Formats: sequence, C-alpha cells, structure tokens
Amino acid sequence: MSSRKRVLVVDDNERLVRLIERLLESAGYEVLTAFDGEAGLDVARDEGPDLIILDIVMPGEINGYQACYHLSTDRRTKDIPVLILTGKWENAEESKQELNRRIKEQTGAYDLGAMDYMTKPVRGSELIRRVRGLLWFSGGVD
Repeated sequence: MSSRKRVLVVDDNERLVRLIERLLESAGYEVLTAFDGEAGLDVARDEGPDLIILDIVMPGEINGYQACYHLSTDRRTKDIPVLILTGKWENAEESKQELNRRIKEQTGAYDLGAMDYMTKPVRGSELIRRVRGLLWFSGGVD
C-alpha cells in the first residue's frame, strides 16, 4: 500500500479533473477520480481516501451537497475532510444580493459537513495549500 496521501476528486468536468489530477500528483498525492455524485460516494466508501474534493453541480441523482451530506453521515466516510470546489459563482457579479446568496451557499456546505469551500477558477498553488492544510488539520499530516 502506498504511503502517499490519497485525494478523491469528484467533478463532472473531465478536463478539470485531469488538470487537478496532474497538479495533485506533481505535489506527491495519489489521486482517485469520479465524475458524478453517486460514483464519488462509491469510490469514497470503497477506497477511503484521505481527502475529497467535491463539485456541487453534477449530473445524476446526487449533487455535491447531497453527496457531502451522505459522506458526513456514513460511518465509513464521516471522518474524511471534504473540500467543496464549485464553479457555481465563477461568473457572478458581487452585488449585495449575490454576495448574500454566496454566503448562504458556503454556510450550507459547512452545515452538511464540508471543511472548506473554494470557487472556480482556482489557482493551483491555492488548491495545494488548502489540501495540505485540511490533511494537517484532520490528522493526516502531509
């Protein structure tokens, strides 16, 4: 078994998943992938990654919020930190109303068990910094 930390990336954008996969692998992580919420839950339960990066808007019956809830309530996955990475706000103008909606979205993600929340587009260095921080915080010292 590998001693590298394992990160599961769940997003329906295959191009983005491959980009994140290369970024994480170059930083020394082993990467698992899934392209919808249901597959992400299956991989998380079967493989027990050290961290999960999860998109919100995905095809299928389980979106990212629902997947996050299932992960946080399943004894097999409840201790795995989840980083929400979403493009839901990438084109939003920051009006007061939109800012309030963004805060509600983030709060909702935290209430469902997420430990961190980032919006796309994301800088690679920032994503690596957050992954390292979450692994350190959760006891999976990097």
